[in-house]
Amino acid sequence: MKTFELLPEETKPYALKIAGEIDMNNYESILTLGHNTQRAISQFSDRVLYHIKNRDITKVGNTLQQLVDTITSVKVEESDTNLLSRFFKKKSAPSPERTMHYERASIQIERIELQLHRAQKQLLEDIEVLNEMYRLNQSYHDELSVILAAGELKQYDFTSRELPRIEAMAAQDPQSLAPQAFEDAKNQLQRLDQRLYDLQIARELTVQAAPQIRMIQQSNQVLSEKIQTSLMTTIPLWKNQIALLISSQRDRQRADLHRRLASAEQRMEAHFDATELQQTQQRLLADVEETLLLQGQSSVQQAQIEREMRNLSRDL
Repeated sequence: MKTFELLPEETKPYALKIAGEIDMNNYESILTLGHNTQRAISQFSDRVLYHIKNRDITKVGNTLQQLVDTITSVKVEESDTNLLSRFFKKKSAPSPERTMHYERASIQIERIELQLHRAQKQLLEDIEVLNEMYRLNQSYHDELSVILAAGELKQYDFTSRELPRIEAMAAQDPQSLAPQAFEDAKNQLQRLDQRLYDLQIARELTVQAAPQIRMIQQSNQVLSEKIQTSLMTTIPLWKNQIALLISSQRDRQRADLHRRLASAEQRMEAHFDATELQQTQQRLLADVEETLLLQGQSSVQQAQIEREMRNLSRDL
């Protein structure tokens, strides 16, 4: 009765209808109560488990690690940044090899950017799938609540009205088939009680699955937001500063080739400050390392959720 009282008003007539269709004289009527929904939940739990098992976020971690390796490979020397110092102190010109290294790093970053875009797209698609799973899980929970309410109504009605009547008939005529009818009625009531217990276990699965789904979804959202920060803010800034550095390197190489101070002074507009790049690299590394940490935590969390979902599926 308690479950029925907790139902939304609009679903109570449906519960009453199901209760009226339960035939206590029919074993199959009790056995099949909520069977389709219970089977759907079992299949749903398998689907959630499959999704968790095939949610490979290690690729995101590998891509982020490539980003870290590429960034840390860029070492800016003081001679790369001080154009006048190169001429007045007659330091050696920047080597073409160093410029090529910066160019290769820039190209590698662009490739990693594409991989991160794809990873973020997959995470966003994953979030939408998990949203659909959550809604489906909610519908199963609500449907089972209605079926449980119907079963409890039937159980209460049969226990309070029908069973006493059958028991009285058995007491009045112990030499007839009435005592057996009473035993049959008690057995059917016991079967209904067991069926309701099984359905309660199935509903408990939906209750426990809901936070697991949300936990994975939250993990995806945090990872996606971190990747978004790198893609939209830090990486473009780093690329722009690397482009300035490459431009500065090329200008210095041309200036050294022509050995004209006037020409070099005109190119002071291309002067590059290593401090800005170093600060950007530190910021980018901090962002990526934080994202890597979240990815690692998500992997551990995923393994734990997978174990819990397996246990829930086994109980169901």
